[in-house]
Amino acid sequence: MAAGSPDQAIEAPRPLGRLTLCVSQQCNLACAYCYGATDGYMGTRQRMPAHTALKAVRTCAAARHIRHVQFFGGEPLLNRQCIYVTVHELESMHRQGILPSMPSLSMATNLTLMDEDMARFMAEKNMRAATSLDGPQVIHDRLRTDRAGNGSHARVMHGLDLLRKHGVPFTLECTYTTRHFRNGHDIPDMCDYLHAQRPHRFDIVLAAVPGNASLDPSQGPLWHDILRSHTESLEHVLDVWAQGETMRHGLAMDVLRSERPEPETFCTAGSSNVAVAADGGCYPCHMMIGMERFRSESPLQTLGAGQPCRKPDFAACAGCHARDLCVICVGKMLMYAPEAPRPHSHLCEFTQHSLAALVRAFDARMPALCDNKKAPPAPVQ
Repeated sequence: MAAGSPDQAIEAPRPLGRLTLCVSQQCNLACAYCYGATDGYMGTRQRMPAHTALKAVRTCAAARHIRHVQFFGGEPLLNRQCIYVTVHELESMHRQGILPSMPSLSMATNLTLMDEDMARFMAEKNMRAATSLDGPQVIHDRLRTDRAGNGSHARVMHGLDLLRKHGVPFTLECTYTTRHFRNGHDIPDMCDYLHAQRPHRFDIVLAAVPGNASLDPSQGPLWHDILRSHTESLEHVLDVWAQGETMRHGLAMDVLRSERPEPETFCTAGSSNVAVAADGGCYPCHMMIGMERFRSESPLQTLGAGQPCRKPDFAACAGCHARDLCVICVGKMLMYAPEAPRPHSHLCEFTQHSLAALVRAFDARMPALCDNKKAPPAPVQ
């Protein structure tokens, strides 16, 4: 563009919202619903060499500010040296002015390998943790086992104790299955259990295991019963808020405090989100690692390639009342439609149902919420 042109402006590149480094495509667990499906995440048993991680952060930092760096797996604590080296490099680039501010840091870990040294390091570097907790031991240990078949609940709880001891903020995710429901663990109960762990945020996500009706709630006769339990959980969350207590339910926080609807896109994959696999391949999202049609050789190529799919691509999205706030995961779309991402009917139904239920519940409880002068907690940035 010509400098000084009255009808054109030179825009600085958008900051990179999230850079995900899949530092280990190995995992020490064998969860029943894992979408990685094998011992090696997405079929590859690799650990990221430090030089691959450094190349990724340097390439991104040279072109854009990086707001957030996430360490991912498999299980990232199987390659902690790569984490140490990368964080030190980010700090060095910040000191040199290459990065105008230090990116926020997080790690998605199953916590079974957490120890004092790593918890202390995370606290020193202001790194938060995201982990999975599928409920009390009796249900968690049926779903999240190690490769010898042993449950992981006790090790996860020990890891949470270490995070709390060192003041490391953490988020929790419960992957809800038909096995939960059949064994009497309804969704409001899961909300109470996760809330009791004092997380910065918790999420209940429905297991996506296409072809497995014993785990995937959408694949069998329990679908609408589970939707009903989900509605009850949202009403329960707002009842807790109305009583003046903070329950950091992720979906409720995101919807009721949303300030920037995304009418055109389902998520940030490929627009401000890049994932780098252990072998250096770059993808719009960690959920797409191993899918060769989405691979590029540079994070900047991935960002320049556009998003995998957008709402205007689908006629069904045009008249949907949930369109503006819909954030259906494109990676989950690909699980049900591997040939090309598209909204799956049950994902749409769940999103529409959730938004309608929240609006009804919030409207009914507005007087109590106002009396308590208790706004919904702010979402995690």
